Amino acid sequence: AMVTVGIFAIMPEVIINKGANHYDGVVLAIGTLASVPVQVAVLGIAAQLRHWTPTTYLALNIPRRGEVVFAVICVLALELIFNLALFFSGHDIVSPFQAETYRSAQAAGWMLPLLFSIVVVAPIGEEIISLSRHCESRP
Repeated sequence: AMVTVGIFAIMPEVIINKGANHYDGVVLAIGTLASVPVQVAVLGIAAQLRHWTPTTYLALNIPRRGEVVFAVICVLALELIFNLALFFSGHDIVSPFQAETYRSAQAAGWMLPLLFSIVVVAPIGEEIISLSRHCESRP
């Protein structure tokens, strides 16, 4: 959090209220790109202080091909089911948060950093942080 605050202190123009846009894609991208690597690094350092390898503590392993295929099929099936449920219940498939974040990032020329932060950095950070909690009693 301190890294994110530091970056926003250096670049205050990023967080200045730009009208009615409450979901700023640039702020989301910078916050994610700045905070997740620091969180993962802190966990890696904590593992080393306990004389564990970071890969063991963070439960990092390469999945087998069958596991990847099964996971992709499950994600696609769930995506289809949830989108159909939203559609038939009359709800928007794309939330206002997603639409505003996309528009603001596109207007600022930050689509690639936003995409990278949402699709790559955030999921990696989320999985590493949640898996490391389950491995505290190891090795």
